[in-house]
Amino acid sequence: MSAFESMIAQGFPAHLAAQMSAEALRQYGEEPCTREQAAAHEAGHWVIGDTLGLAPYRRLRLFKREGRWLGENIEVNPTEVHILEDLDGYQVRALQMIGGFVGELVTGHGHPASSIDERACLLASCCTLSRLYGGQPETLFASAVVVAIEIIQTRRDAFDLVRHHLERERRILRSRLDRLSQPDPAPWLRRWHELAANPMNS
Repeated sequence: MSAFESMIAQGFPAHLAAQMSAEALRQYGEEPCTREQAAAHEAGHWVIGDTLGLAPYRRLRLFKREGRWLGENIEVNPTEVHILEDLDGYQVRALQMIGGFVGELVTGHGHPASSIDERACLLASCCTLSRLYGGQPETLFASAVVVAIEIIQTRRDAFDLVRHHLERERRILRSRLDRLSQPDPAPWLRRWHELAANPMNS
């Protein structure tokens, strides 16, 4: 699924999704979608999601389509959450969304046109959070990126193990992911709140 199609599926107005996708492609060109980039992306989603309590994972794999490496990362029990019913769950989903892009960045495989849909969804979540709970969407967004980087740095061994495995093999077994699992969401949600409230300390 292209970034444009993914944004439409997630509820973005078609004209806005088309505008954002076209502008990024015009400015920066297509992202390379190498296997290394895809492996870093999926490992980033996994380590953020696992740390924030979204484990276990049913499937974590890469595949090639029309010469481009892509991936998917599926929880055993995926759920939809509503911000008013489950604020922590909503924030966990938002942070996990940026994990792929940050995984690319920290390994040197980032590209300005990568993960447009996921970055746009995080910003939309930050706008919702700011309207309900205060703060600036841009500050919430930047703080989320910092927290995602810190999670990957803290769990770099597990992140690299999953990333390097996906560079060699198309999938990683759930049993191996379960052995690597270390959920601990509360400190990271607090960290996001602290950074958003005091952006100069990030």
